[in-house]
Amino acid sequence: MEVAWVAAMLLAGLATALSPCLFPIMPAYLAAVARRSGGWARTVSAFSLSLAAGLTAYAALAALAGRGAVALIPMSPQDAAALLSAIMIALSAVQVTPGGRLGALIPKPKRGRLDVAGAATAGLSFALLAAPCASGPLLALAAVAALEPGIALAGALAFAAGAAAPFALAGAAAGKLSRRLRGAGRWSGVASAAILAGAGAAGLLSTGDPVASAVRILPLARAAATAAWVAALLAASAKGVKPAILAACFEVAAVAAPQLAAAASAAEAAAAAYLLLRGRRWGAAALAACAARRLPAQPAIELVLLAASTGLAPTIAAEAILP
Repeated sequence: MEVAWVAAMLLAGLATALSPCLFPIMPAYLAAVARRSGGWARTVSAFSLSLAAGLTAYAALAALAGRGAVALIPMSPQDAAALLSAIMIALSAVQVTPGGRLGALIPKPKRGRLDVAGAATAGLSFALLAAPCASGPLLALAAVAALEPGIALAGALAFAAGAAAPFALAGAAAGKLSRRLRGAGRWSGVASAAILAGAGAAGLLSTGDPVASAVRILPLARAAATAAWVAALLAASAKGVKPAILAACFEVAAVAAPQLAAAASAAEAAAAAYLLLRGRRWGAAALAACAARRLPAQPAIELVLLAASTGLAPTIAAEAILP
């Protein structure tokens, strides 16, 4: 169990390094390292160790939160694994859609001189930027710390090492890699999403009985999906996106009167068709997923559909907010 857990957290750290939250800084980081004529090894080490320390601190806080929450939210290991699997699948959907661009709204730290002290400061700052994309693995760590405290520390260290290792290795070849990585951001997001989705699917299967676990957490997943969609649709409605206004009205109505759920899905499907005709393919796909999440399905499949749909929700808001 411990070896599999450490390996999973190491891969989760790698996915975080490749995520849209963290990977876009790689070219600038490598360019700054490449410009240094001497002492680059100390600079790279300071940045990587500082980044790892920041992420380890997040992991420690997650572990403490998990131990504190276990008394408030009693949950079996199987149900916790199913819930966290859904979160990872949702995050994978965010990372390959325009919703992932919402991370661009997070203020970026100013890049000054990248000496050893500056590199250490930058590492801590970039650990903060990684937090949104690290939420899935950190929630998993919180659950494991609550259920099996003995292996939480190993997972935290493996996660931090997985996130920092690409920066340490790339820094050693900064001059050659800085130009090549400028156009690799899109593919890094795909790789990160694939790792998260694979981890989510494996986690769901590892529960032993995915159907039974899904049945137990479906009420929570449905409520979370509805909340995410109401928030995203209201954000888009505030920007005057007419299909989002229509969908938001029906979504809120369906919450107040569940018998209107079928009408809400029909309205959302119509709004998706309108967006598709206007050439907004991602927005159309998101609204179609919003409508499809209510289709009757086997519980484990419904959980995956809910997770993917929730991950697509930020796309509606992103297309309205971002240029």
